[in-house]
Amino acid sequence: MAKFSIWASLNPDKTSGESFNIADHDSPASWSERWPIICEWFDLIGTPPVEGSTQPMYYLKSHLSTWDKLVNDHGLKKNLILDELSAGKGHYQQHIMRELCFNRTLDLSKIRKAGFLESSDLRTTWWTAFDRLRQSKGIV
Repeated sequence: MAKFSIWASLNPDKTSGESFNIADHDSPASWSERWPIICEWFDLIGTPPVEGSTQPMYYLKSHLSTWDKLVNDHGLKKNLILDELSAGKGHYQQHIMRELCFNRTLDLSKIRKAGFLESSDLRTTWWTAFDRLRQSKGIV
């Protein structure tokens, strides 16, 4: 999205007053494709969702002491989870993880026709984000 925003600002003759879909690559990817890539970065083996599992905010709340230990042991940024659980934000995890649990495919033909051809693969996209989080002391 950032690369497109830069490109769009440098090409107002192609983008001014227009709306575009933006995605990392042209072909859609389901969570069943994404999840193994995410797990691999953390050296984990992913499993399917557990039926009846609790909302993410309850999981986070019940593991705050574990998170505090990780923060202290590894010098991570403090309060990332507490800030996320603060008043008014707890519904965000439920919305993202439980209510948006369907695939959303985007047609990129308009953006490609305009001339923006940038794309990246799933592994590069996710691993770059996690590498940056690690470098900024957001995760271990």
